Amino acid sequence: MSEQLFSQPEIISIVRGYCSETALSVVDALYEGGIRTFEITMDSPDALHIINRLSRTDKPELRVGAGTVLSIEEAEKAIDAGAEFIFSPHFDEGIVKRVKELGCISIPGTFTASEMMKAKQAGADFIKVFPVNHVGPSYLKAIQTPIPHLRMIPTGGITRDNMVEYLKNGAVAVGMGGSLVQDVDVRLQRYDLVKQNAEGVMSVLNEWLRENLHVEKLTNK
Repeated sequence: MSEQLFSQPEIISIVRGYCSETALSVVDALYEGGIRTFEITMDSPDALHIINRLSRTDKPELRVGAGTVLSIEEAEKAIDAGAEFIFSPHFDEGIVKRVKELGCISIPGTFTASEMMKAKQAGADFIKVFPVNHVGPSYLKAIQTPIPHLRMIPTGGITRDNMVEYLKNGAVAVGMGGSLVQDVDVRLQRYDLVKQNAEGVMSVLNEWLRENLHVEKLTNK
């Protein structure tokens, strides 16, 4: 299951703090703009209902998981609601092991190399690096030089302007929150602008992917 997630670099939209119908409208706009993976944070109103609705959607390729999961109980409820992956802002061995027991993808939050290794040894599928804005893209490469097998997902301060640098430095995906969805646009129901912002982010990502593919083809000739 984890092999299918982030098989190529991807944007994860972190949807936080919106009531059910607003959150679903935000997801609709982002999906139309090209985003396919969504993290619904557990501190949002009706988080479980939102996850359940999205898990039963007829939108092709849409994937939904839970974020800000702080306990085993929250993880269990999110998975029962249909979450395909579990993000936490911290590393808790008990959460990681329970998530894996339930056949779900575990993505605990870490910051240091020691935390990352402990999370990996506990069974984590991916390693969330948070808050990455305090160290920058080169931090990922510095960690992966001695520990190349870590599949890292940075969050915290990721923007359209810096996301490619994180991908260049080894991220398998990046998590984007406020830089992807402006609260003022949601408050004023300007979902067309939410969609446009998503399109802009996806354009940057796809252009980088095309350049990468071109370089790989030239290298393999």
